[in-house]
Amino acid sequence: LVLLSPLPVKLTRDDQGRLHSEVGPALLYPDGWGIWSWHGVTVPREIIEKPLDITPDKVLQENNQEIRSVMLEIYGWANLLKDLGAISIHKDKYGELFETTRLSLYLSGEDTVARFVKVKDPSTDREYALRVPPNIPTAHDAVAWTFGFEGKEAKIAEARFLRGHF
Repeated sequence: LVLLSPLPVKLTRDDQGRLHSEVGPALLYPDGWGIWSWHGVTVPREIIEKPLDITPDKVLQENNQEIRSVMLEIYGWANLLKDLGAISIHKDKYGELFETTRLSLYLSGEDTVARFVKVKDPSTDREYALRVPPNIPTAHDAVAWTFGFEGKEAKIAEARFLRGHF
């Protein structure tokens, strides 16, 4: 099998070698065909070329988790939480827990109260907010819940982790 193709006129990558461009296609051929990509995630052209058109409604209604994450990175978690009217209800060394009652304005049928825990990935320094159940009381409990631990299980898991027995 032999494939013939002209060389691309544009090829941009991030520090890890993944296709990436913040202003246009990351890969572009002479005939105009290209790939729009954000840190290796192929996204619709509009996300890269029209970032100001990203709205909370568009972000929250995106079904593809990777594309939603890219949209949130571009739009910003701080902006989304502000637009949702979220307030900080607890903060500790594990993250910050936010609550909003306005999520139903953007997604029909959603709970009247929604909580998110905002955390920072130590390997990339990227910030994320993860939705957690509305009864989670602290940021620590919220982070533990995202790993499948609740209540006393979270305290036991943390103690094991700190002793290196995970």
